[in-house]
Formats: sequence, structure tokens, C-alpha cells
Amino acid sequence: MKNKIKMDLALLMFATVIPNTAFAQDSSNQVPSEQVEFADIYIGDELITVPVVIESEIACKTARSGVQYEDTIESATYYIPVTEEGKAYNEEYVSGARARGTATDTYLDPRKYLTATSIIRYTMSSNDEYVLINNVAITKNRNPESSSTGGYLYGIGTPTARIVCVGLAKNNRGYEQVVDSQSVPWGTTGVSTPSWWTPVMCGSYSDQYRGLVQYSFNLIYSDGTVSCAFTHGLAK
Repeated sequence: MKNKIKMDLALLMFATVIPNTAFAQDSSNQVPSEQVEFADIYIGDELITVPVVIESEIACKTARSGVQYEDTIESATYYIPVTEEGKAYNEEYVSGARARGTATDTYLDPRKYLTATSIIRYTMSSNDEYVLINNVAITKNRNPESSSTGGYLYGIGTPTARIVCVGLAKNNRGYEQVVDSQSVPWGTTGVSTPSWWTPVMCGSYSDQYRGLVQYSFNLIYSDGTVSCAFTHGLAK
């Protein structure tokens, strides 16, 4: 059973699978290589490098006590191979980028991958000095498959999250703001951090800053269950 799980994981590489329609020959969905970064994820105890595209947008701006704040959304979309062809493409893409400093193709081809997106909603002071994580969410592209359709992933467990927003506040006091083992339903709504959390000095101003969310969840196969985990760090 262990060998079969390892073989399946080599094809899956993550906790979700992409719908068949995502493999349609639509070049308009291709992602320019200059937008692509790389991240490591864990499947069991195996560390795998995959492409990731990070995007950020300002939701709104507010003024409080004479200070301007920006409510911002950062999403990290992971491109994960789910077939032998996709795995080969990913290995070539990642190794080529690391060897030459550029991606192997002009575009990252989503037809070779599933996508999974982590979302962090946060507030930033206008001078980019203080940051506060407000909400985290994780989405997937497809529901589990059934044995009658020849699927191999029969269940995806509800994620748990460890949310961290650690650092110095304006009063120079250090804050260890951590939420452990928070259940996060799949979807864009996510979960909010405690209302008493305080903005902390970001990494550009303090080496004590840590802002991130760590997800873990189970992949359920016909012959066993495997734990998966990855980290989305808010680099502010």
C-alpha cells in the first residue's frame, strides 16, 4: 500500500485536483514566466518545489487617529502537477529556472497543473511600517473523485491553520500573536484573527517580525490517508 500511495503522491503533489475543463487548449490562461516564483510544499515527509504566483490588491484605504491604513489582499496560487506529463513538465520548468535564472518557457502552462490558492487579508499602515493579519482562507479547484469515475483521490480533509503575526508594536512591546489548530473551511470566506490582535512592525523595520499561515490537512485515498502541509508567508 505504501508504494501505491507514493506513486499516487508523485502524481498528485497536493491536496486538490483540477477539473478536466482546466486542461482545455486555451492559451489565454497561460501565465507569463516573469510572474512566477517558486515554493516548497510537503506531501508527507517529501519536500517538493512548485511554481507559485503571488498577487496583491488594495481593498480599501482608511484613516484612524491621523494615520492612513490600507486593507490589502494577498493571494498565493500554487501550480501543482497531477499527471506524469505534468510532473515531467514541472521538473523541467523548475530545474530550468534554477539553472538559468529564467523559466524554461515564455509562459507557465496551467494545463499541466492543478491550482490551489491561499489568501491572506491584512491591514498595512501607509508608510509600510506596521502590519496586522485580519483573515486567512484557502480554496481548492475540485471536489474529491469517486471510484465509479476512475478517480484516485476520494476525500480532502478540512484544513487546520496556524496563524502567526509576531513582532514589536508601537509601544515597543513584543507581541506573540498565534492561533493554533484553527479549522478553516474550504472557500474564500476563511477565518478571522482575534479582534484584540495588534499591528506589529514589519520585516523591513524589524527582524522580530513573522507573519504567516501554515495549513495542514489530509488526503484520503482508497487505500490510505496521507497528511499534507504548506506555508504561505506574508513577506512584509
